[in-house]
This record gives sequence, structure tokens and C-alpha cells, in this order.
Amino acid sequence: MRLLAIVALISLACFMLTGCWDMDEITELAPIMGLGFDVGTRLGTIKVSALITPPTRAGADGGAVGVPNLRVLTVEAATVTEALSLLLGHIRREPFLMHLGFLVFGEELARAGIGGVVAGVHGKIEIRGSVLAVVAAGSAEEVLHARSGIGGAPGEDILRLLSNLRRAPLGRLVAFYTVVNTLTGIGSELALPILDLTPLRIEAAGHQPAGGTGQQGQQLMEVSIGRTALFVRDRWVHELDVFQTQIFTLLTGDVDQGAMTIVHPTAPGGVMAVRFLRFRPHFKPHVSPGGSVALHVNIEIDASLTETRGGYDLREYGPKPITTVLEDSVTAQVTALLTLMQQIGSDGLSIGNMIYRRQPTTWGHLEPRWSELYRQMTASVKTKARLRDTSMLARLFAVRRQ
Repeated sequence: MRLLAIVALISLACFMLTGCWDMDEITELAPIMGLGFDVGTRLGTIKVSALITPPTRAGADGGAVGVPNLRVLTVEAATVTEALSLLLGHIRREPFLMHLGFLVFGEELARAGIGGVVAGVHGKIEIRGSVLAVVAAGSAEEVLHARSGIGGAPGEDILRLLSNLRRAPLGRLVAFYTVVNTLTGIGSELALPILDLTPLRIEAAGHQPAGGTGQQGQQLMEVSIGRTALFVRDRWVHELDVFQTQIFTLLTGDVDQGAMTIVHPTAPGGVMAVRFLRFRPHFKPHVSPGGSVALHVNIEIDASLTETRGGYDLREYGPKPITTVLEDSVTAQVTALLTLMQQIGSDGLSIGNMIYRRQPTTWGHLEPRWSELYRQMTASVKTKARLRDTSMLARLFAVRRQ
């Protein structure tokens, strides 16, 4: 009897074991590397472009062995959910979003407002919140189609450029959950990297630049990052150039190293290049009893002198003239950037969020009028620079031609 009970228990356990008969193999899915969103051609529609990696055998479909066979598929629909469903009619496999690397919002859509699209994407639980968000100067669909010949496949250029932002002050990495949190709160605004698209030019010694074309004669396009789009709520209202972007990313703390060219302190017409070994901003917002807001920005810089044009004798002048010019240059650029952002009403530095974290009760009174108070905010900037390194040269000579 005991033996029968054991056999029955084992038999029951076998039926309860899970199997993989209803599981989808990874080769039966269609991983999506990137999603692009544009304004649709019909009223009330959006255009969704998906950068898909169809799983194929090595060398299949006439492609090179080991080269990803990427495709860009575009559909139009009234909602994001409907668009992703329509993709099934093109790829014949279930879209797999867990490998999604980035979201691109086209310029026209971003200037009109991305709130509706963000809400639709947020409803897809398969999309990770850490997916990066960017905007395109032009069409998101064109960016996904771009192929430079440098990256192994479309989309790889974008992923590699985004990885560079962790080391260079050319833009800030913005995760999708940051976009969602910013749009659902008050006290900060979006600032997204801009993808620029230009035809690739091939240059060689002794030859004029030629238009780059691929093996099939298609025009190769180069994707670059260097500007930043400033938002007011969900609308792209202004863009920062590459120099303003460097200051902005240093202020946000996304990077703490960078470089700047300053006027030579002693040689007329000369310049110097300094590299920031450390760039540490401290923001101190102050709210008066009357409700006005004043912002004090203190910046500490450790710099290295890496290049000079015009010569400079450290024994004679010392480092003080260099640090003075550097402090004045940084103060002027930061002040100009703050003034610009106040004029357009974009709190990309999250000053309102700083007040909320430090004084939540006070923020409750400021929040309804924050847009107005932010524009009227007074800002003062103070910079303290130290020259830590001079490339181990006591005397920097001017380069003269005979």
C-alpha cells in the first residue's frame, strides 16, 4: 500500500512539472532594436518605425555570413498599441521588445508634443524604463534607415554614439522612465540629445571629398550627436548648440570632465585650451518670504592647461591670470545659459525639483505659479578654478615660423 502511494505521488508530480512545449524560441521572435515616432500622413495618426533584427541562418537570404540583416518597417495608426499590432502583418513573428535600445521622436512630433506617444509606450510593460530617449533633427524614420558604413548595421551608429555620452559632454543620457517622471511632475523639464543626419563624405589625402555610397549604390548617411533639445512640458521649444550643450551637461552633473578654449591672458590674439579634471556645480535656491526665488550657483573647477597659442611664462606670470580668465569665461557662459533657459521657460536643470526636495512645504505654495516664478528668478554665478597641471612645462613657448 505504501509502495502504491509512493508511485501515485511520483506520477502526480510528473504531471505537475512544467514543460517548454508552449514557449517561444528566441529564433521565432523578432527583436526590435529601436522605435521611431513621427507625425502620420493622415490626420490623427502617428507613424511608428521599428528597427527589427529578423533571425536568419548565417549567410541566408544572400547576406554576408555573420552580418545582421536589419530591417526598418513603418506603419501608421491612431495609437502606439494599434501600430505595434499592425507590425504583425509585416514580420510574421511576434515583436520582442526586451532588447529595445532606444526611442527616437521625430522633430515635427516633438515640437507638437510627445505626451500622447509617451503614454502609449508607457503602457507597454515589455518596454524597460531604462531604454534611452532621443529626438531627431528631421524624421525618426530617416534616422533608423541611416547607415554610415562604419557601424555594422543601421542602429549600431546610434547605440555607439549614445555610449560615448557617458564620457564626453556632448549630451546627456535620458532614460525613458525619466521622461515619464518629468512629464507627470512639475518642477523640471526635458532636455534630450538631438540626432543630426548628414550625407557621409569620404576624404583621403590628395583627393577631394566624395559622397559615400555603399555596395548597392545607396547613399551612406552619418548620424551625429552634439546638440540638445530643450522642452517645455512635452514640446521641443529650443535647441542648444554644441558649446551650450557642453556647459549644460557639466551643470547637470552627467559628466564632470570637459574642455574649454579661453582667451590668452597676456598675448593679444592668443588662446589657451584647458581640460576640466573636475567640474563640480553647487546649486542653492533660496525662496524669500514673499515667494520670489533666487538661485546661487557656486562652481569649483580643477583644470589642466593642455595647449597654448601665444606663449606663456609661468615663472613670470604664475597661474593666477589663467585661472582668472577661466573663471570669468565659465561664469559668463553659465549666466548666459541660465538666462536663455529662463526666457524660454525650460527648467532643464530641475531647479524646481531642488526646491521640492529641500523644502516640500514651500514648494506646495510655489508649484501652481512655478512657470511664472522661474522666469522671474534671479541667478548669480560664482566660479573658483584651480590649475592642477601644466603638462609638466614651466615655460610654454610660442611656435614661430622662420
